Amino acid sequence: MKRIVVTVLLAMLVLASLPAQIEDVLAQTSSIEFVNNTGYDIFHVFFSPGDSDYWGPDVLDATTVLGNGEAVSFLVHHPQGCNTFDIMAVDEDYDAYYRWDVEVCDDRDNRITLTLKDYAEENVSNIELIEAAFVNDTPYDMWLVFLSPSDSSYFGVDVLGGSTVIGQGDGTAMYIPVGSEEVLYDVISFDEDGDRYVFQIGIDNSEPAMTWPIEMTDLQ
Repeated sequence: MKRIVVTVLLAMLVLASLPAQIEDVLAQTSSIEFVNNTGYDIFHVFFSPGDSDYWGPDVLDATTVLGNGEAVSFLVHHPQGCNTFDIMAVDEDYDAYYRWDVEVCDDRDNRITLTLKDYAEENVSNIELIEAAFVNDTPYDMWLVFLSPSDSSYFGVDVLGGSTVIGQGDGTAMYIPVGSEEVLYDVISFDEDGDRYVFQIGIDNSEPAMTWPIEMTDLQ
């Protein structure tokens, strides 16, 4: 498997140097701030379109832990001015916290604060996760990589978090809940010129980790 290198840029520098084409794409997204006020460290935050039967990717990627009182921001792309999303967060003890049908809108600040009131009194220590990785095999920097279950009409979550760019040969990884049934996911990535790369992947629990390339043949 290729070495996964994540090139993290300061958000201020990224925003200051956005190509015009990427700004056009960002105009179609909503920013969400997720705040952890549970009193525990959060290890996973799975974010799924409200019209899907499956969980989306972990917005904390494969290495991040969200401490109590900390926040993380990310982008979502959805078809209407307002759409709903579902959230499952998992803490250090594998206790689960849920929010259902959270409305996200283009024209307002979207902040989701998770507290002990969201605790579902459910332990998910038996949850199966796959580490899904994407590697940029194109000669262009990738600025956005949206991942969404294929049964959804949304582009879903930007797994780069809005402040990460992956250069040629670099990549990013995140966790996704899996089962024995293969679930299809759509991947839509945008490069530095705003060009779009689209492909579909199938995920199940047959492997603990899988890697997919973003290639020139995916360009649409």
